[in-house]
Amino acid sequence: MKKFHLLPLLFFPVIAAMFVTGYAARGQAGDGDDECVKCHREKTPFIVADWEASKHATTEKNKAGCAKCHGSEHNTAENRNLAKMPTARTCKPCHIKRFKEYENGKHALAWDALNALPMTMKQPEGLIKGMKGCGGCHRIGNMDREAVAPNRFSSMGCAGCHGRHSFSLKEARDPKLCSACHTGTDHPQWEMWSASKHGIAYASAPDPHSGAAAAGRGPSCQVCHFPDGDHENTTAWGFLAVRVPEDDAAWMADRAEILKAFGVIDAEGKPTALFPAIEKLKLARTKKEDFAALREKQIGTCRKCHAENMIRERFKLYDGLIREADGVFAKAIKVISGLYGSGIIAQRPGTPVKGYPFVLDFYEVDTEIEQKLFLMFEEYRMRVFQGAFHENWDYCQWRGWAKMKKTLVEIEEKAAEMRAKAGK
Repeated sequence: MKKFHLLPLLFFPVIAAMFVTGYAARGQAGDGDDECVKCHREKTPFIVADWEASKHATTEKNKAGCAKCHGSEHNTAENRNLAKMPTARTCKPCHIKRFKEYENGKHALAWDALNALPMTMKQPEGLIKGMKGCGGCHRIGNMDREAVAPNRFSSMGCAGCHGRHSFSLKEARDPKLCSACHTGTDHPQWEMWSASKHGIAYASAPDPHSGAAAAGRGPSCQVCHFPDGDHENTTAWGFLAVRVPEDDAAWMADRAEILKAFGVIDAEGKPTALFPAIEKLKLARTKKEDFAALREKQIGTCRKCHAENMIRERFKLYDGLIREADGVFAKAIKVISGLYGSGIIAQRPGTPVKGYPFVLDFYEVDTEIEQKLFLMFEEYRMRVFQGAFHENWDYCQWRGWAKMKKTLVEIEEKAAEMRAKAGK
């Protein structure tokens, strides 16, 4: 019969107590934080575990405890409403270089860009302030939470990519992170990239989560859009794939029709009140030098893997695709503009440019033919140029260009039916 030694069992409670004490003390960043951790280990244990595993808790100096981000006014269950909810500006004092890059880029402008669109005001509250539609992603630029949704919804800011409480760099470098927002109708960059040669090479790397530099194959979203950790994240063409002026006269004529449909120039070609907003929010490029600088920055990133002459040749082809897509889009705009001019379609009150559709109202339109124009702009044209630059030929050809051509035919046929019915 085997003998059992009781000595280890006697010491087990002591060892367990030491472990628990060590776990509770791990990563605490100030005299007051132990009380926060003690309470929240019971109330929100997973949040505490995330924070304790983060650099905010484990770094040797400049530790960021609870009060650093949430303030010290909340100290009982009864006054939990006094806890401050951090924004990107909360991170600024410690991460000033990255904050300045972020502030100068398009992510910081996302909330303002959303609210600059007239269609935003027509949406159910849950989609914008409730963060269940466009607001869910665009809040990455909401740095003034209390002015937008007091005591209801937090901003996202830095936490949009770095994850609250864990602030994991590994997580922020994982391209799957980008799929939460860069997917779907008007910006399916995740789908495009993941099925491209770049995405497949990245997924095939020995350790894809370490990033292309370490894995040595295929760039992730972050490698191209956040080169060397730069948080500006701005591309040459911008979201709308528009630059003015264009040196090509025919392209500029098409672009003028598009700008009228965007509501940023009037029927005579003069800037409207919307033009400064489009410019300020970097949705389009209005200075040649800005476009050129961003293009050269992109080429510099691509040169880490590709020959410069090949990159420039490819970009020239992709720019040409935007030009062709603009030609189709401008034709469709003219067809619908003609229906307004003939009185077959009544313009909605408040449309920025008389006699032109307003595509930035998206689906907030009254007729089927206007819905088709919205899809041509927001889905198909986007997929032509985004598919090209993300190296996905299926999206560029069949889900973009082919759909644009098909929709133009549908718009022209529908317009002819409407004219015949109206006797015009």
